[in-house]
Amino acid sequence: MKNLNYLRISGIALALAGLSMLLTSSIGISISNVLVPMFIVSAGLFSFLFSSKNRGVSLARQYHLAQAIGLVVCGLLVAILPESLEGFLMYIAYFVLLSGSLELIFAYSILNAKIKVFNWSVLISRFVAAAISFILAIVLLLNSVLDPQIGLLIAGAVTIIGGASVLIFARKIKNANPADFAE
Repeated sequence: MKNLNYLRISGIALALAGLSMLLTSSIGISISNVLVPMFIVSAGLFSFLFSSKNRGVSLARQYHLAQAIGLVVCGLLVAILPESLEGFLMYIAYFVLLSGSLELIFAYSILNAKIKVFNWSVLISRFVAAAISFILAIVLLLNSVLDPQIGLLIAGAVTIIGGASVLIFARKIKNANPADFAE
């Protein structure tokens, strides 16, 4: 796969969105309300660029395109719709559930496709990422209702984990054999 810098920038943007959530009390809600959606939309745009530059593996391209659309939609929704911290956290939790579902669908798609599985560690990491996303989304949903300030910290941490996951994935595929990407 080529143009891994787009994927890396997408991961960094997600991590910065999470960091902005964690620092909301320091930087202020108004600044955080601008930074978080901006970083999430940026992550989506760079995921789209990565998808569009890697035409060889259609499943991976479709996954990154779906990820890009999800990130842009999530960023726009959290910029426009929430009227409270609880509402914002619910949108983030729904996005985490969607991300976990996308990871699961992608992993099963690889298993069911008539392609050579290029890297078992990448495939297993997708299943693990899905499971972690589901667990964290439930924790986030519960804390969004019980204590929104704790929910905000969890949302920030979850988003940083998502960004780190993208960066780890970029590192894994950088070291993969290009011949293994044949469909």
